[in-house]
Amino acid sequence: MALPVYRGDTRDRTAALAFDVPAALLAPAHLLFHPMSRGQPAYFETIGTEIARVGLQSGASLAFVDGEVSAADADRKAFDTVILGDASTVEGLAAPYDEEDTSQVAHLEPLPDQDVFTFWLEHQNRDLVTGRAFELRSLEPPTPQEGG
Repeated sequence: MALPVYRGDTRDRTAALAFDVPAALLAPAHLLFHPMSRGQPAYFETIGTEIARVGLQSGASLAFVDGEVSAADADRKAFDTVILGDASTVEGLAAPYDEEDTSQVAHLEPLPDQDVFTFWLEHQNRDLVTGRAFELRSLEPPTPQEGG
């Protein structure tokens, strides 16, 4: 049975579903970057840690089995970007909450069978981002095919 997901005010949602989400299904959490200010060091802040985002292909659904959600491998969507808002600007502060329309995005770099230090030594002072594109996250449900 499919459960509809709709936009609405959270005050209208009075019940909760209890389930576990395997970490492998989770999309990365959004971040805010707080630049150095008044002699204080710069830092990153994780936003919405209570929100578990699961990346799925458009039209796919999660299965609830024995108190855990699961998704077919073909339905999973892996993200190679994370929302990274600049906390010193209004647009940056809004970025984590406007993920469908923001350009404040950082690329994630996979580390194929090596630790972060080895990767950095092999790729130091290189541009690994120019020419890469990112796919904006879409929270809209798929539209039904006409005539099908």
